[in-house]
Amino acid sequence: MLFSLKKELIEKEIVFLFNTNIFKINCNDNTLKVINGKRITIIKWREKFINCAGLYTDKIAKIFGLAKHYIVLPFKGSYLQTNKRILNTNVYPVPLLDSFLGVHWTIYKDKTKIGPTAFPVLSRENYHLFENIKINELLQSVIYNLILAIKNDNYRKFALEEMKKYIGKNIFQQGLNLVEFDKEVIEDFKPSEPGIRAQILNTKTIKLEEDFIIEKTDNSIHVLNVVSPGFTSSYPFTKLIVNNYV
Repeated sequence: MLFSLKKELIEKEIVFLFNTNIFKINCNDNTLKVINGKRITIIKWREKFINCAGLYTDKIAKIFGLAKHYIVLPFKGSYLQTNKRILNTNVYPVPLLDSFLGVHWTIYKDKTKIGPTAFPVLSRENYHLFENIKINELLQSVIYNLILAIKNDNYRKFALEEMKKYIGKNIFQQGLNLVEFDKEVIEDFKPSEPGIRAQILNTKTIKLEEDFIIEKTDNSIHVLNVVSPGFTSSYPFTKLIVNNYV
């Protein structure tokens, strides 16, 4: 589906740049410089700059003078996976904590996943152990998670429950409340690649935001807090953005 969408957009003269970092944004003349390796490219946008940069939306929004009370607080989601399709549909629980969906079953063409965990990580791209750790992001993550833990009883309970999931295959304890399988099926599941959730924290209220947040200037739109189910709601949400902000 994504490959077909990409092909269709390329036919409409949309340009994709991968493995590219924003070097500089000039909000006054609608230009940004991006860098890939040693190559710097200058891009000029015509009407609206739309920021949907996931883990970095807050940093980009701040360049435009927005997101003053928002920061991304990253949470890693780990999954277990089997290379078999053992269900006919996705299975979701009723969320037990604001902002987080909880363990669910997801089916693909030839595999089934259970998860995720939702545990704070040290940096925005800290997918494994101590890789990609940046000091400023580490300090930010540690400080705000401590503040949340001190001020919010539910958050402390949530953190303890998430830690339990990392012991063996205890992630199944929640999954099996939704779907029952034989022990032999469960043993087929192995760890899969994790993802990192771009959860927005309101630094003024010290609360994790539960819904989309949209801020704008005359020449830019910034979509913050696009967390699960980001993809499944992306088409109707895109229509909302176009109809109300573009």
